Amino acid sequence: MKCAGIVVRNKNEQKENYVFLSIGTGGNPTPKVSFKKTVENKSKAFAGKADNMNSWLRLEKKGNKLIAFYKSVSDNEDKKIGEYSGDWLNSEIQIGFAVYAGFPGDGPKMKPDMKAEFTGIKIEMQ
Repeated sequence: MKCAGIVVRNKNEQKENYVFLSIGTGGNPTPKVSFKKTVENKSKAFAGKADNMNSWLRLEKKGNKLIAFYKSVSDNEDKKIGEYSGDWLNSEIQIGFAVYAGFPGDGPKMKPDMKAEFTGIKIEMQ
């Protein structure tokens, strides 16, 4: 699997608490958008088909809730992917960008390769 996206995590916890919104491949040519939520080291992920790899991702924070959006270059509006609520979002958090490559089994044969480019970055306080 190869993907790139936005990660929001709890800064000071002993156990992992984070959200990762990404776009990438699962080792085949079909692009996928994924929304992974990890609470106290236990993860759940949603994955859905993406129109193409040339897309935008957006996370919106409202109180202790994160809302995930995806937008393809062919779309006029963002599509809501999912949301997550957690008390840890009320404490100090870290926001970053991540690129991930996992190679189970025949990893070096996985296609397609992808290029991650982060543009149009905007962080707003509300």
